[in-house]
Amino acid sequence: MGLLGLICLGAVVSQVSAIKFDDDHDHAEAVQRPDTFGKVDSNGDFGHFTVQRCVKVQEGQALCKYKIHYDVPHNEVSLIGKKGIKCITNQKKISRKCKTEGDNSIKINKKQLVDVEFIQHCVHLKHSLKGKVIEANILESCHAVGKGKGKGKGRPKQ
Repeated sequence: MGLLGLICLGAVVSQVSAIKFDDDHDHAEAVQRPDTFGKVDSNGDFGHFTVQRCVKVQEGQALCKYKIHYDVPHNEVSLIGKKGIKCITNQKKISRKCKTEGDNSIKINKKQLVDVEFIQHCVHLKHSLKGKVIEANILESCHAVGKGKGKGKGRPKQ
């Protein structure tokens, strides 16, 4: 690589913005407990996630994107930002991700309610396809942490 290549590479590297850490996330004040937003938690007691999921509705499927902050010990679930839930019902747009036929002649009622569970994050949501949250809570099974038998070194012998 010539001198000009090194200069260009150095200019590109110096112009790249610094990595944003979760502490400076601009939506932290919108959640119920902003002090837990962006903190590191290895136990899964609190945190936030963004996920897209195909959900079943009466007329077929819809593709919903969720931005959620959760806090298990305080039994709190809140949405991140103004569009914490956004659902797409256009069957042609979601046909590849949701493996649908892509028939746009189907009219989907956006007022119907959808129940979604994120078991890995202990979150349960009930919402409309327009994004209005009806119910948001922590799953009951996540509050009770059972202790196993043994010393925690692998599987018990049978």
